[in-house]
Amino acid sequence: MLTRFRKQTVSITDKNEWVSKTEALNKYLRRDHEPTLEALQDLYPDTWDQRVLRVVPFLQRLARTMATLYQQNPTRDFVGVGVNDEVKNRIGKIYKSIGMNDAMRTAQEQLTILNNSTIWVFPTSFGGVRLLNIPPHDQEFKSRDPWSNDVRDLEAAWVSLPVGSDPNTGFKTHATAMITAEEAIWVDGPKSLKGKGVWGESTVNPLGRIPVVAFRGSEPDSGEFFAPVPFDLLHAQLALDLTFTDIQHIASLQGYGQPVIKGVGAAAATELKLGPESVIGLPDAENMEFTFEHGNPPLAEYQNAADQYLRSVLAFCGVNPDIFLKTSGAISAVAKRMDMHERELERGRFVHMFEKAEQDVWDLVRLWINELRGNGREVYPETDVRIRYHFPDPPVDPLHREQATRLALDSGLTSPASEYARRHGVTETEAKKKVQDNLKEWAKLQEINNPDRRIEQGRTPDTELRIAVD
Repeated sequence: MLTRFRKQTVSITDKNEWVSKTEALNKYLRRDHEPTLEALQDLYPDTWDQRVLRVVPFLQRLARTMATLYQQNPTRDFVGVGVNDEVKNRIGKIYKSIGMNDAMRTAQEQLTILNNSTIWVFPTSFGGVRLLNIPPHDQEFKSRDPWSNDVRDLEAAWVSLPVGSDPNTGFKTHATAMITAEEAIWVDGPKSLKGKGVWGESTVNPLGRIPVVAFRGSEPDSGEFFAPVPFDLLHAQLALDLTFTDIQHIASLQGYGQPVIKGVGAAAATELKLGPESVIGLPDAENMEFTFEHGNPPLAEYQNAADQYLRSVLAFCGVNPDIFLKTSGAISAVAKRMDMHERELERGRFVHMFEKAEQDVWDLVRLWINELRGNGREVYPETDVRIRYHFPDPPVDPLHREQATRLALDSGLTSPASEYARRHGVTETEAKKKVQDNLKEWAKLQEINNPDRRIEQGRTPDTELRIAVD
């Protein structure tokens, strides 16, 4: 009997919770700490507005630390029948105009924090394409096979998009688009849009497929398209914001001395004037006393608990807390290189995912351009995208770095063009041309500064003078 092992159907409440948690994570990623303010109102409904928020951009910093595939521009090569240098140059210009690297970098940052991200490829009104990083919580998908989460099995997608805004109030108007392999139509929103095409007058989807590329940081649950929300990151950000806010509030309340008068009624005490220019006189009685009372909250313990919690979260995320927090300026280069190595192990599992995504995005871009500009002909043929990612050099002094490069060149492990492409994030073709230009320019300078190659011969002004005298 499998009945007792059967999972309960996901309820609307569960779905709404997934949406609200993902939306909160997305706000934190954009350094919007509104979820912290809402939590503060729930915890302290009477005094929340008396607290000064002390927030920490933890999640955004974590995203930028971990999502580094596109920190430097990668090198792409396009391979296919009829793909020559001219075609590659045109593709490169297209990628620059649509902000390909920016879109992929945003997708990886969202994937790191939200555990999900998507890139949609839409046409523009002027015959081009654009890439949209639509947050996961603004989308819904229906698959032909309930057990599949593959984009190729999608039957329909619903996407919420901004369609206008009020210039006076700033209020944005949203509409919901339903996109299938056959059509793209507005199904909800302003009356002027409902029933019309998303990409123009026609409601037909000319691609014959839903133009979306999806990323999931972990395997979705059975019957789900998106991966679960990383609650641990959400609560880590929330806990840090609330803890630091509480520490500041406790310190501000108990940091000031509270005047206390014993032996005097409350009415008489309110008439007393306090301050450096005031004198307080009390009747000569043994039971009368005036003091300032100070609290002694364990702020150091609170702060230490928050720091230790943050360090634990970072460690489990694969980040060295000392380097992330920059708590020590004496960390050795070897330690930094080890930290980079550990982070690469964490990020390495995303490389294959983004290599595939590069191909998927180009396929959609190519289909749209062929549809918009082809007039029945194929502008760009089927092309394989080969990508190589570049990462910052490990901390080492420039002399040792160049010596290591020279050894690699002498051993045939690399070439000047490959090294140039790696450092500057250009293609091998561009790198070869640049290296050749640099060598030609250097040769011209040598002809000016060293016309008879006396430097290589060890000749100096002193030796020239002795030769002339002899």
